[in-house]
Amino acid sequence: MLPSDLGDVYVSACGELTRLCPRLVPSPLWGISLANIANMSPYIADAMCSGCGDAVRRVRDWWFSLNRNGPCEVCGAPGAEIDEEWDYVVKGNEGIAVITHLRRLCRNCHLAKHQGYAKVHGLSEAAINHLARVNGVDVSTARRIVREVFGVWHTLNGVNWVVRINNDIGLPSDLRVKVEELMNTMLSMHCSRWDGWFHCLNTGGVCEKALQETLQLLKDVEDYDRLISTVEERLEKAGITVLKDELLFLINQNEVRRLLLMGRLDDDMLYVPVIGGKWMVFIRRRDIYGKVFIEIINELIRRDLHYESKTLFNPRDNEGGIPLIFYVPSFLALNVVINVANVINEVLIRYGIRTKAYFKPELFTNKSIYRGTTGLKPYIYIANVGKGD
Repeated sequence: MLPSDLGDVYVSACGELTRLCPRLVPSPLWGISLANIANMSPYIADAMCSGCGDAVRRVRDWWFSLNRNGPCEVCGAPGAEIDEEWDYVVKGNEGIAVITHLRRLCRNCHLAKHQGYAKVHGLSEAAINHLARVNGVDVSTARRIVREVFGVWHTLNGVNWVVRINNDIGLPSDLRVKVEELMNTMLSMHCSRWDGWFHCLNTGGVCEKALQETLQLLKDVEDYDRLISTVEERLEKAGITVLKDELLFLINQNEVRRLLLMGRLDDDMLYVPVIGGKWMVFIRRRDIYGKVFIEIINELIRRDLHYESKTLFNPRDNEGGIPLIFYVPSFLALNVVINVANVINEVLIRYGIRTKAYFKPELFTNKSIYRGTTGLKPYIYIANVGKGD
């Protein structure tokens, strides 16, 4: 049932901006749209819900058949984008996001509609000016309404959302139901498209667990030499190779040394972007990469080890394999590092895949330490995972 009788949360703003109204997307819904479903890998979709891969293929055919070449339905300029109009209805802490209809917009109207995007990219003035012009209001009025819209948006980010699609959107009934299922499965797993990646966020308490383990390790060792030997001893015992030169280089970075020193005194000083890292494996088969990725995530969630994961949203030609990436909040949370590697290993065994997993610190990424760019390898730990038939 669509809750149109309850009213859209942006009704006040849209009552003043009647031709083009900016409805900001709540952050839990970022990256979830018909446009993104149309560009999604069917192999990821199939891993999320049965039959959803076929639904993605059908949506792709439908989406790219829509006419983008006519006049903008707001201002009459040449059209460029198919825009999804969403209503957001909230009751208590529960919300329903409804795709109500589609319309063709020019680039300027599309920018004016998406004020959040405009703000992030430094285009707010142009977006607000165009919003005022097409709605026939002065710029100060448009600016006031946009401020009010952002105020409403802030209240929506803690809401539990479900997605619905209007019956007359243009999708066959069976396809509409399947797309709703896919979108809501993505929501429940905190997954969405982000800069070309299929990105799934933390749903448990592993961050706190990892930081506490890091703090305890720092309190237990007396100096950095002892720290390195402890890391090597613990991980080698678990079958994980430690690259000592790369680990020493990491620990000697000013950001890490300062953080580790302060972390001994106050665990609030531990900062994930400095001590975090990620396990990476590369899968050559596109037809199974989605299933492997989702199975690893589900197992990490079950063991309260899932922090953040990503893979390509729709890989094309990846001769070196498709990256599956699983983040760990601290390279010194050795139990978490080991246990995440074990989960990756167990799932790859089920698929008969033998490969290596590489642990890359976030600081290496931030400092652009990649293969071949320095004398260092771009990772500090290596694990042999999976096995052949």
